[in-house]
Amino acid sequence: MKHNLILVVVLLATLSIINAIPHQLNKRATNFTTCPSGLSPNTFTATLQPDPPTAGDCAITATGTFVIPEGSKLLVQVFDSTANAVGEPLTADICTNGVDTCPTDGTDGTDGTDGPTPFNIMDTVTIPADVPQPPFALAISIVDTTGNILGCTFGTTG
Repeated sequence: MKHNLILVVVLLATLSIINAIPHQLNKRATNFTTCPSGLSPNTFTATLQPDPPTAGDCAITATGTFVIPEGSKLLVQVFDSTANAVGEPLTADICTNGVDTCPTDGTDGTDGTDGPTPFNIMDTVTIPADVPQPPFALAISIVDTTGNILGCTFGTTG
């Protein structure tokens, strides 16, 4: 009888420990969506490395399909959890760094029909040291030389 009682106690303790261990680890990845309405007619996808971003260099990959004129810039703005901008927008010249063809001319070149040119931008920005702890938000925009927003995506860290 004593052996059965010890076996039951050990079994229950083991089950309690197994049940307390998380079954799935949730990565705190940045989930990008479209920007608030009215900011831009175009959207694109973005990924970050490291994700979530920390102070220092952050590699951004942006992919989409719309026309990008010569001189366009990639802007990254960090927002805290109360939607206040943190520092100045981070800027990268995308026509110099990382676009396959820039400017994109509006023809896709694959079947002879006109259409938005697919692009793949890979660039690095330096996240400031005062970046807040997650959760915080990032707005990534592509703007032309006059400041018009050509495309935009908005993401929140986990």
